[in-house]
Amino acid sequence: MTPAKPATPWPPLVGTGNIPLPVRLRDLLLTVGVWLLLGYMLRDALHIGADLLSYPFFELTFTQAPDWTRIWQRMTPYASFSALLVLWILFWGFINRFRLARSRYRDQPPELTAEEHAGKMSFEASQLRGWQSQRALVMHFKADGSIDHADTHDIETHR
Repeated sequence: MTPAKPATPWPPLVGTGNIPLPVRLRDLLLTVGVWLLLGYMLRDALHIGADLLSYPFFELTFTQAPDWTRIWQRMTPYASFSALLVLWILFWGFINRFRLARSRYRDQPPELTAEEHAGKMSFEASQLRGWQSQRALVMHFKADGSIDHADTHDIETHR
């Protein structure tokens, strides 16, 4: 006779001790790669920031100040579009504020009894109670959407 398997929590939790080495290396390489890409994309801002923090402090000695007029000209379409989206969301919220306020405080409908639920789905209440006690259940449906039958599965035998 074989001993029973110990009960394990379901779903299984992946802790730091369970992560395979290739997955750890992949995550490390992706993280370092993205940080390097971010640093490359912000290289001019980082260079200006380093120049501002070097002696003499808060003075640009090695770099030139950015051309804010040119930067703002390139950013104006994005800023305008973002402002339009914010105004649209505010307008929509203002117009729908009463409907949104009403929907926030709706009471939950009363809970169905096993008999009511079984009656709506065309099966017996005793079947429903049996199905509710199962950990895993596969429902089979007919073409019209009604329940044909249910298969119960023991999780421990399917691991």
